[in-house]
Amino acid sequence: MEVLSEMMEKYKDYSEEEFLKEYPGPLLVTDEEVEEAESELPSRTDDISNLVAEVLRAPHKIADPSVRKVIAVRKNSQDSYEKMITLGRTDNNDIVLKLPYISKFHAYFLKLPDGRYAISDAESFNKTMVNDQELKPHEKRQLEFGDRITIGNKLSCTYFPPRAFYEYFIKDGGKKSRES
Repeated sequence: MEVLSEMMEKYKDYSEEEFLKEYPGPLLVTDEEVEEAESELPSRTDDISNLVAEVLRAPHKIADPSVRKVIAVRKNSQDSYEKMITLGRTDNNDIVLKLPYISKFHAYFLKLPDGRYAISDAESFNKTMVNDQELKPHEKRQLEFGDRITIGNKLSCTYFPPRAFYEYFIKDGGKKSRES
């Protein structure tokens, strides 16, 4: 995981093409641990400008990009599941989140034939949700720009395809995310 503000600074001079070479797959922007009282965050919106604005105006610490994290959805070469990008608490996953409410093998991402991604819950103890809807074990849910993913009932993230992430957080020094 990278800190959003550090990532914005690190890649600020990158062209879109350069950024997409580094991050060809989607990115998840975390909201830190979301408490029940913070549930007024949006589930999903087709107007991503409103989504970004609502997330950045949220009345708790996620409004500060120095505490928000970015999770790259990408394959780790040591993983044995060729077609899955696995997420879990143990080191043999592609995305390792060493948090007590994340299962050893919690969920996985699949790249679909059209280039988009889907997520599935891997029979985790604390579940995986997309837009406040709990996924059944191994149910594939295609992800769309702005979807809210909750992992383990506590870690809430917003789904960004790489071009959208570049547009909102990197291009022009993240000007679009500050205007929203």
